Amino acid sequence: MSTLTYIIISYCISLRGSEGFLFDLGGLRKLREKSSEHCIMVLQGGLKGKHHDLQHLIPCCNRTGTGINVRGTLDRLIELKRSANLVNGPAISTVEGKVLSSKAIDDILHSVLIDIFLTDYTLFKNVICISISCSIIIYGYLCC
Repeated sequence: MSTLTYIIISYCISLRGSEGFLFDLGGLRKLREKSSEHCIMVLQGGLKGKHHDLQHLIPCCNRTGTGINVRGTLDRLIELKRSANLVNGPAISTVEGKVLSSKAIDDILHSVLIDIFLTDYTLFKNVICISISCSIIIYGYLCC
């Protein structure tokens, strides 16, 4: 669930590089109910070229124009973390509460893309080459 949240939120509020790993679970929980018109994303640390640690509050739509349910994804993440007794710390984390690495996110996304391809390859362009040992994504294509 952390991976899905990382991807959706990073995309929706245009985060760069490792900024998506700065989501603060305690801050997200605290501001969860403050607004029904939009979500408040809470990031802890240096952001967008700033060099001091602060809590950054970034508004985001509840649902995108293409139908991505941002608030629902955030709510599911918060509830999943609560069920694992995690109420503070990094929101994009393992079940033990340790922040996920970009490699872990990449590995999970890669695995999901292969599963989708194997389930229904017609969702992908014909130029995609795939094998069981496939491990690199270049320019949006799975390369062997």
